Parts: sequence; structure tokens; C-alpha cells
Amino acid sequence: MRLMRLVLALGVAALAPVVVLQALANAKMPMPPAEYWNGFRTATFALARLEASGEVEGGMPQFSVRDPGPALARRAFASEPLATDALFVLAVDAQENGGEGAGREIVRLAGQLEMRNRYIGVLRMQDALADRDIDAAFALLDQFALVNPDLAGPLVTAMAQYVPDPAMRSSLAEALSRRPAWASDFWKFAPRNSIAVEGLIDLRSRVDVGTSAESDGILLAAAVRQKQYADALAMWERLAGGEADRLAYRTDERYAPIGWEFEQDARKSVNVTQSGGYRIFVAGNTSGTIGRQLVRLSPGNYLLEIDGDSNVMPRLQSALICAESEESPRWREGAEETRFTVSGECSIHWLILGADTFEQSNTLEGMLTRIDFRPAG
Repeated sequence: MRLMRLVLALGVAALAPVVVLQALANAKMPMPPAEYWNGFRTATFALARLEASGEVEGGMPQFSVRDPGPALARRAFASEPLATDALFVLAVDAQENGGEGAGREIVRLAGQLEMRNRYIGVLRMQDALADRDIDAAFALLDQFALVNPDLAGPLVTAMAQYVPDPAMRSSLAEALSRRPAWASDFWKFAPRNSIAVEGLIDLRSRVDVGTSAESDGILLAAAVRQKQYADALAMWERLAGGEADRLAYRTDERYAPIGWEFEQDARKSVNVTQSGGYRIFVAGNTSGTIGRQLVRLSPGNYLLEIDGDSNVMPRLQSALICAESEESPRWREGAEETRFTVSGECSIHWLILGADTFEQSNTLEGMLTRIDFRPAG
């Protein structure tokens, strides 16, 4: 079977009720006598026979239907033509056993009968993308964003696989310029697809519609996870405009990890206060990173200066390591004034702040009033 399965797989959120129904069926939930069923109820039991069977490229599941699912679906649709969930079951069964053409024809007719059915809609989207019919795919996205807004996110994530294609990026830029309802979902969900990140950064340089500080932060963080440090910094420079520091050092978290990316867990946390300070919590018997950010450095000497509570300062550590390096931080103890020397071998570094309470059982809590990093005078 050669139908593209990616959208169906990423539409698992849409199929969550099916999972529940399947669990009930596997638990051998007793069925009432058939004479008491209406078409909608029969379609529900047909959906319960849907199951994931194996995997294809990228770990995406395929779906199949166990008996008597197809027979139940035919009975459901015969008794109630508006029971379009049954057509979803029949379409999946046709794709498995009747060939691509048969499955597509059921999807086409079902789409004409019921445009709001989320399950059929996923298959329609699948077929549009398989045909590279981008206009049809965008039209379906517009529809989903209005009638099934919770499904728009997974579907735009699926579309992100095409972003590396320059022609697709141009189509997306044009579609986004029309201010579709799914624009904000696109920028929040598409960076989850790692192969799309580089193309998304290029697209972001052309498009503002649907973007926000939150979505820009998501895309920047995704670029850093992919070690696309130069691309991330270039995007940040465009966003920051005249505020862009040549070192890319920031005292806030707005575009983290360009800017501080602080730990936030049960044992270590740093929170920026309204006054611009930093409230630190580190549990006893703990050590390691509490915050980091990317900086772009030319060869030379640099100075890290920190002011804060007297009980906090002695337990702080700092380090500067090449972003491309796999080495562990070489901690410098204390942080009131720490000097670093940068050679010309690496231009993008991680500036890391740490704390050490490993030999203390007491919690470390307090305030830092200033963290400054600059070229040494």
C-alpha cells in the first residue's frame, strides 16, 4: 500500500476516542442485541475494531480494522447515512484490502457527504498531501482550524515535512499572508519536526503573520537543539534589531537560550523578578548547571560579574565552553568576578552558571541582583 500515512499518524490526537473504544473492545465489553442498535451506535462499535498495526518510516503507525469492523461499518451506514464514522472505517479497510483507488473514492464521497467529520478529514488531508495538492491541503487546514481547532496543530506539524522544499516555503509564505486561522498553530507546532527547522528560520525572515514572542522562542530553541547556532543567532539579530548586543548576551529570558535559559525543576530553579533580579533555589546535596545562554565571542578576554546575597555567592560556579564541544563544563568557583580568555578556534560559546551544594544538606536560597558579561577592559 503506497498511500502516504504521515498525516493520519500525526492526527492521532484526533483519533484519541478510537483508542478508548478499542480498549473497551479488547476488554470484551458486552454488546447489546443488534436490534437495539442505531446506525451511530453501530459505527461506534466499528471504530472500536480499528487498531495500529506495525510502523512505517519515522515510526509512524499504520491502521487496520479487525473483524467484524468492516461488516459493522457497512451495517451502520446502511441504516444511517449520516453515520460517517463508519465511512472512516470503510476507507481504512479499503486502503488495506481494496487498493489505493477504492480507499480514495470512499474518502472523496465521504468528504462530500460530511465536511465536519474529523476522521474523514484526516484522510482527505492525507490524500491532498500525497498528491502535493497544496491548495486543497490549505483549504482543508482552513476548515479544520474553524470546526476542529484542536486538530490544526497536529496537521500543520505534518505539513512541516515539506518546509525544506523552497517551492513549498513560497507556497506557505503566500498562504500565511492570507492570515489563515491556523497561522499561529503553524508557528507553534511546526518546529517539532526537526527536519523543518532550517527552512522555518528562512520562512520566518519573510513572514510575520501568526508569529509571537512565544512562537519565536520555540523556533529559536528548536534551532539550538539541532545545533544550528549560527542560524539561531541570525534570526535573533533580525528580531532584536537595534537592541542586538554584539556578544548576544542578554540579562533576561525573552529569547532563551539566546538570553538566560534557567533550570526550573524540583531541585534547582532560577526565576527572574519584576525588578530584574534573580531568585535562586538549590536543594541540598545538589550540583551542576542552573542557567546557560549562547554568546558569540571574538578572540580576547571577557569578564563575568555577579552581585548577590552573601550566602549565595560562595556557592556559585561559572564556565565558558565552545557550543560545538561535547566537553563537560570546567567550573570556576565563586562568581563575583571571573575572567575568561577566548581563542579564535570557536566563535559561539555557552556561558554557564552553576551552583554547588553537594556537600551541604541545607537548601540554598537567595537573590542575585546583577549578572553582567562583557569584554574585559
